[in-house]
Amino acid sequence: MEMDMPDLTRKLCWLLGVCGFMRPDDIFCTDVARSNVVRDKLELEVVFPKERRGRQRIIKYIRISRHPDPQVCPVQTHTTYRTRTLAMDIPTPHPKDPSCLITPLIRHSKDLSKAVLSTTISVYMNAISRLMVPAGVRPAKLRALGSTLAALAGVPVADIMVQGNWSSPKIFEKHYRLSSTTANNISISTLGSL
Repeated sequence: MEMDMPDLTRKLCWLLGVCGFMRPDDIFCTDVARSNVVRDKLELEVVFPKERRGRQRIIKYIRISRHPDPQVCPVQTHTTYRTRTLAMDIPTPHPKDPSCLITPLIRHSKDLSKAVLSTTISVYMNAISRLMVPAGVRPAKLRALGSTLAALAGVPVADIMVQGNWSSPKIFEKHYRLSSTTANNISISTLGSL
């Protein structure tokens, strides 16, 4: 059964947040005209994200690999979403610099000719996150959730830094890491040979 457009949009935003460590503003600033799927990797170009380098606006590149389960694969979800929105690609002035045109990735689910704001993207992301926590508990930010899950799965911090576009491991440790639990049993590792 085909997923309806609002649910597909929420799913895509959530997967981009968890797997790409993307903020709602990053997704809002993603130029779909400059983004592609190359060798099973989704390559997204984020034009003028929140981050700056030396007070200058930057272009940030996000690469997300395919997951073997198509139900949770961000590349497959993006491809399905783009199949439905491709005909509505309309370059528009970038809200942070009107002299720059971008083709927004995320569209209004009831009128695909309209882009949505980052606040709406945040609502989409939180709609899925709220399903995973008890009522009344605020869900974690997806950049923090995704990067923490990657660390717990054994992904090197250097790779997490690249995906998060962070300049040092301190940024991840101080602002995004939700848990410092290790994936290994240190007691067994250190005392196992006694």
